Amino acid sequence: MRLLVVSDRLPPRVRSGAGSVLDELCAQAGGDWSVERLTLPADEGPLARSQGEIAVRRALSKGPDAVITLGPSITAAVPVFRLLDGRHAERQTGGGLLGGLRRRVRQTRARQEIGLVPTAASRALYRAPHAQVVPTGIDTARFAPSGTTRDQGPLRLLFLGRLVPTRGAHAAIEAVLGLPGWALDGLELEVVGAAEDASYLDGLRRRAEDAPVRFVPNPADVLPHLLRADLAVLPSTAEDGWGRAILEAMSCGVPVVHSRGGVLDAITGDAGVGVAAGNLKPLGETLRKLLRKPDALPALGQAGREHVLRNHSWDVVLPRWRAALGSG
Repeated sequence: MRLLVVSDRLPPRVRSGAGSVLDELCAQAGGDWSVERLTLPADEGPLARSQGEIAVRRALSKGPDAVITLGPSITAAVPVFRLLDGRHAERQTGGGLLGGLRRRVRQTRARQEIGLVPTAASRALYRAPHAQVVPTGIDTARFAPSGTTRDQGPLRLLFLGRLVPTRGAHAAIEAVLGLPGWALDGLELEVVGAAEDASYLDGLRRRAEDAPVRFVPNPADVLPHLLRADLAVLPSTAEDGWGRAILEAMSCGVPVVHSRGGVLDAITGDAGVGVAAGNLKPLGETLRKLLRKPDALPALGQAGREHVLRNHSWDVVLPRWRAALGSG
C-alpha cells in the first residue's frame, strides 16, 4: 500500500494525541507499505494555501492508494481518511462535547472523508457509521520498564498530559494537597506536559506553592519522567482522544489512576484504577489507599504493561489499521 500522510499542524513542543499516533504509524509501517509525509504551512494566507494545494496535487500525482489527513481537507480519487481526536471537540463553542463531535462528523461526511476514531468506546460519541474504529498503538519497545531497582527516595507521582484544564492537572494537584501529612512527607508530584495555556500554568504554580510539586513544561522527551514514576495520576475531565499518555505510562509499567468514562475505560480495561471524573473526593481516597500499600504498586504496573502488550502494541494493532485503510 502506498500511503500519503498530510498535516498542516506544526510539530508540537511535546508529541501527543493524534500527531504522535501518526508518527508511530509511519515508523511502524513496513513490509508492503510505502509512506510519504507532507507537512503544509500552518499559515492560512492565500499564498500559503496556494502552495499547499500545489504540494498536495504533486503528491497525489504519484498515485497513493490512500490518504490520511490531520488538518487540511483533501479531495482525491482514492480514499481519504481524517484522524479525529478530542481537540476537535475542545475547540467547539456550544453544544458540549457530544454535540461538538457530532458536528465534526457531519462536516467530515460532507467532504466525503472517512473518519478514523480511537477505540470502540468512541463509536457512540461520533455516531458515524462511515467511521473506521482503530486502536491506539504504542511502541512497547521504547515505552518499556527501565528494569532498575527503585531507590529509597520519595514516592514519585506523575501527571502527564497537555497543561490545559480538560486534562486535569489541577485535579491531580488538589488531590495531593488534600493528602494527610504522613503521605505528603514521602512523595513528590511531577507535572509534565505541553504548556499550551500560560495563564492556566501560572495558576497551577500558585496553587502548588510550598507543596511537593515540580513542574516540567514542554519536556524534550517524556520517557525519562515515566521511567522515574511510581504512580501516574491522570484525571482528565473530558474525552481523552487517543489516550496516549495513559498507554505510555502503562507500557512503562507505571500503575495509573485515571478518570472513568469513554475512551479511557476502553483502553485501560481492568488494568487501571478508575475514579469518577471531576470529583476530587474519590480521587483523594484512591490515592490514600494506594499510598498506604506502596509495595502493591509494582504488581499493578506489571498488569498494565501486560494489558498494553496484549491490546495496544503495534504488532497487535497494525493489522487493524491496515484493514481500515484498505477498506475505504
